[in-house]
Amino acid sequence: MRITKRTNIAIRVLMYCTAHRGRLVTKHEIAGVCNASENHLAQVIHQLALMGVLSTQRGRNGGLELAREPKDIEIGEIFRAMEASVPLAECFADVDNSCPLVEACRLKVALQEAA
Repeated sequence: MRITKRTNIAIRVLMYCTAHRGRLVTKHEIAGVCNASENHLAQVIHQLALMGVLSTQRGRNGGLELAREPKDIEIGEIFRAMEASVPLAECFADVDNSCPLVEACRLKVALQEAA
């Protein structure tokens, strides 16, 4: 199984925050350790905060930390949320779908049921 860069970064952010509990960590700090762009990291942090997994604080002394106890964070929830927007196959991407078999294809239904 391959995961997207977004999911990989999300898991790294959560691990880093867990390893540095008791203090706010910065996006810049995580970007350096995880070798990720701050812009990409900001998007992931925003989504994790919307999910209630991270707590963020803006400003000069701001940063982020876990909003839940580590034992209360389910990795499956993170994977499902981060991978949800990635189409499994071309036929899931309505805009970019150029498959000539789209009307007769049963693969899309089978993949939807499996997911």
